[in-house]
Formats: sequence, structure tokens, C-alpha cells
Amino acid sequence: MRTHVAAPLATGKLDEVDQALQRLESLNPAPDKWQNWSKIAREGASAAREGDAKGARAACGRCHRAYRRAYNQNHRARRVD
Repeated sequence: MRTHVAAPLATGKLDEVDQALQRLESLNPAPDKWQNWSKIAREGASAAREGDAKGARAACGRCHRAYRRAYNQNHRARRVD
């Protein structure tokens, strides 16, 4: 996340943010439980594609509030190549 989403977002490389969030959509570790993960990733990618850094950042915040703690507790060691 830091390398592929946060860093490009901080430097205004919204095309990279768009690509990363599109990829992130497929990395949902619990699609049956975390049903909004894909929706949030799509919304963030769409915002980035439209040049809306604030919207992309807001999507990141929504995802982090919903899933970050559980992801770190249960899936942190998961490889996401």
C-alpha cells in the first residue's frame, strides 16, 4: 500500500494510483465477508482516473477504517505479488 498507493498519491501520480487500486480490488482476502472492499477500490480508482486526488484519498480512508485492523491481524504476512 505504501509503495503502490500512498507514495504515488502523495506525489500526484494519479495514473499509478488508478492502476494500483484496480489491482487492489482483486486482492480482497475475504470477499464473502469484506464485500465493500471492491467497491471502495473501484471508487478510489475512478477518482484517481478523473484527477480527483481528494476522492482517491477519501476512498483509502474508508477502506482503512473498515478493514485495516482486521487485515493486519489476519493477513499481514500474506504475499500479494
